[in-house]
Formats: sequence, structure tokens, C-alpha cells
Amino acid sequence: MLVADSRGLFSYIFTDLGQQFRIDDSNGEQPQEFHIEHIDRGTGDVTTLENVMHGLVDGDFVTFTEVKGMVQINECQPIKVTVKKPHIFNIGNAAADFDAHTESGRGRQVKVASYVDYKPLAEALRDPEIAFWDFARMEYPQQLHQLFQALYAFEEKHGRSPKPRCDDDAALLKEELPADSEVDASLLKMFSYQATGMLVNVCSVVGGIAAQEAMKAVTHHMTPLKQFLYLDHVDALPGDWNSFNADLLTYEDCAPRGNRYDGQAAVFGWQYQETIGRQKWFIVGAGAIGCELLKNLAMMGVSSGKDGLIKITDMDQIEISNLNRQFLFRRPDVGEKKSVVAARAVKSMAERVGPDNRINFQ
Repeated sequence: MLVADSRGLFSYIFTDLGQQFRIDDSNGEQPQEFHIEHIDRGTGDVTTLENVMHGLVDGDFVTFTEVKGMVQINECQPIKVTVKKPHIFNIGNAAADFDAHTESGRGRQVKVASYVDYKPLAEALRDPEIAFWDFARMEYPQQLHQLFQALYAFEEKHGRSPKPRCDDDAALLKEELPADSEVDASLLKMFSYQATGMLVNVCSVVGGIAAQEAMKAVTHHMTPLKQFLYLDHVDALPGDWNSFNADLLTYEDCAPRGNRYDGQAAVFGWQYQETIGRQKWFIVGAGAIGCELLKNLAMMGVSSGKDGLIKITDMDQIEISNLNRQFLFRRPDVGEKKSVVAARAVKSMAERVGPDNRINFQ
């Protein structure tokens, strides 16, 4: 089970991969290999040649080859290690009954499958395991966990989301929090004000992370998220929210208009939307990064108003190998200029606000 949601500048991802989920490779890195100087069968300490760093961490597994004297350890089953120093690790009593080590040998890290248990959603909501997104705001994740649950309760009760910049709805949202909740008042306001918000930039971030988690679940490659990840981008907001100077915008500034940009205006206001619509941008390159950038600009409404202008330049032609990562292009576009096709695709995304709407390219 994989859940993702985004509200304005706040979002989260939740994973439940069941009981005993198998992880074949925890980090995706190449196994470490190193030369051995000495293996102490009494203490179990293994020292690398010339004190070269072995690159292991506690819990890794190793096996050995080309060891002289202690030949019984060659091609052994993977042994779990404990790291003592960058050039010394311990294998316990695994070699206690072997012959004494005389010289040389090679060690090699072995990727061994590990198993992880996940809580089901109902249990995880009551007792969450949360990964940190921003160590400068370590108190936010637990508070956002409560706020998202309160938001869903609010929507179920009232049949709608809290209105933008509406203090009355913020008070109603607060009533859905547990009685012993210690959610910061400024964070509560920020969250309530943005409950109807939807930003393509935030969706790109949380969607990319969620896609990675889906691939981990399918391939059993890399360590999956366990279990909640709460994201925030509150530094993008105007004003000093800690001192409640949050009155730079009113409900009228952010009220929905039945427009495709309602979700963005709910966070930043319509004046912001009109301002970015008049901007002029010159985009150099329409490859993998350029396609993502152009998509975001188009969905934000950048340069979609009167006097707005985006110019795109890219002299490359589209090749078949581009199609798996440059998503503005399709098979019939192979052989055409990237800039021409990218501009055509972005034009189809951008909303036409008036007759002067244009996205030009070079």
C-alpha cells in the first residue's frame, strides 16, 4: 500500500509493504572488496592490508578467499560483522576453531537479504514511524501527522476543505485535533489556509519520491520508506508566520474563481498569479531537465498572460533513446528539433488567458 497526498506546501507519503518484506540490496552500492593483513582467531578481529578502509558498517556480511593458513575460512558462508575501526572489523567466534592465519587473503562484502515488518495503516496512524525531512524543523512531522488526520475528519464532516485564509475554518479544523494535541498555532493556520491548495512543484517532488518507493516495493532493491514522510516548503510563504504576521493576503485575494490556477492562488493569491503570467523566460535546453522545467512552468501559468513570453532553445534532434526520460516527446517526434516539439507540447498545456497568450521558441 502506497499513499501520497499534497495540500499546498504540505505533503506526505505513506508505505505499508506488509510483514516480512524482503530487501535484497539495502543501498544499491557495489559490494566492498579489500585485502586482508591479519585475522585473529581469538578475538575475531580482521585487519585490512596497510590499514586501507574497508567501507563496511555494522550488520554487513563478508566472505573470504585466498587466505593462507586459515584455509577453512575461504569461500565460507557470509559472516556478519561489527565495525571497530575504519580498517578493522570483527567476525566474532566464526574463526575460533580454524587454523591460525599466516598471511594475505581477500575479503568481499556479500549482499544478504533482510526482512522488515510494516504496520498496517490503522495501526500506523495511532503509532506512526516517521522519517525526517527537515532537521531544522523536527517538531513539524508529528504535528503534520495530526493535522492531516484532522483535515480528513473536517472534510468528512463538512463535505469540503477549509477555505483559504479563513480563520473560522482554521478554528473548526482545530476542533478535530486530539484534546491533548500540541500543534503550533502558526502551523495550524498555515495548514488550514492551504487545504484547498495544489502546487505542481510540490506534486513533482512528492510524486517523484512516491514513484521511487513504488519501484523499491516491486524490485526489492534499496531500503523502502518506513513508514511516513511528511514534507513542507513553508519558507516559500510571505510574512513572518511565527509572529502571526500572516495578514498579507485575505480570503478575497485567494478565493477560487473556477480557474485551473485556483489551487495555486489559494496559497499565493491572484496577484501572484497575474504577476508570473507576465514574466519573460529564456530556457536553454529542452532535454530531461528542460522538459521537467517547461512542464512546471506551463502548469504554473508562467508567461501565460498578456505580455508573457517563454523562449526555448535546443539545437539537438529527438532520438529514440530520449523517449524514456524526456516526456514531452513521442515516437512520431523522432528526428525533429527538441525546441520545436517541446514548445508545441508546452503550448497544449498552457491555459490561454487572452489573445496575447504565447509561448515562443528559438
